[in-house]
Amino acid sequence: MLKPDCPKCGRSHVPGPENCADNAATLEGTPPQPRRCNICGAVYPEGVVFCFLDGGSVGIEPPDVVQPSPPKVIAEMPPADNGFKIFRTIGEAKPFLHRHYLSLVGALAVVAAVQLVLSLIPYVNLFSGLLVVAPLYGGCITVFLIASSGREPTIGNLFSQFSRKYFPFIGTTLLKLIVLLVPCGTATLTGVGAIYKAAASSYGALAWDIRHGINHAAQYVTGVEFHDIPGMQTFLDSGWEWVIMWLGLSLLVSAILLVLLAFAEIIVVDRTNNPFRALLGSSRLARRHLFKYSLLFVILFLYNLLGLIPLGLGLLYTIPLSWAVLVTVYVKAVGVKTVYE
Repeated sequence: MLKPDCPKCGRSHVPGPENCADNAATLEGTPPQPRRCNICGAVYPEGVVFCFLDGGSVGIEPPDVVQPSPPKVIAEMPPADNGFKIFRTIGEAKPFLHRHYLSLVGALAVVAAVQLVLSLIPYVNLFSGLLVVAPLYGGCITVFLIASSGREPTIGNLFSQFSRKYFPFIGTTLLKLIVLLVPCGTATLTGVGAIYKAAASSYGALAWDIRHGINHAAQYVTGVEFHDIPGMQTFLDSGWEWVIMWLGLSLLVSAILLVLLAFAEIIVVDRTNNPFRALLGSSRLARRHLFKYSLLFVILFLYNLLGLIPLGLGLLYTIPLSWAVLVTVYVKAVGVKTVYE
């Protein structure tokens, strides 16, 4: 049975049964009366007729009926690809990476160079650095999206998000950091605490150097020694079973959140200016194959670890490959909405 969407609100429904007599007359040849959506009040396209007859619906749709506009955000995605294969996806990312390798590596090198320069400038902290790095990160995504479509990206694409979606990128990056702050911060402190606890129970120059290095870093960041951080002494005095439990739990929560939010920046580039919608859209996309996506990211992490072995030279291939795989997963799942020149 035909049940077209409302041209305004997009809901699929039919008018109430009180209009049945009028619709029945229409089906017999009487000119149709304007029908309004019983949810938002919008007028249906002329020629669309509905009727509840015997509890069902009857519709007539002429060829020139206006079709509903596509969704503006990622709220309704295409059906999930149940045939998602991890290594097949990695293999599909390699062709466009190989074709545009110099352009893609060059874009990543520019971002890395800017981050290095900002880290050397006094009084430039994490948040002020994000004002420059976040839009560049979006520019890298733009470059990879263009390359995935078979076109050659340009240097202008790398800086395109400064004028297109500067503030959405700043907002998305800050919102993502806020969401990840507690679990990732807990995982970091727990991991460092486990190392400090192991060094404190050992003797020798190496153990002393580890404790001294951690205390020095803690004083630089917080102004106090590591064991003086509130609650840290209690943690250090607890048994190893609690240390391992907290470390495992915080790492698990952090890893799941990182996977759920992995596509947020790509969604900003391709679909929306709303940071909240970008994060929600990313979580909807990642939940389709959460276990497989998590396993994919673990494999990419191992690839990058292997890239460190030959004096770090392998990272020149494994890091661009990781970006290419992430973009390929997104394109295969929902396609590309925005075409960048």
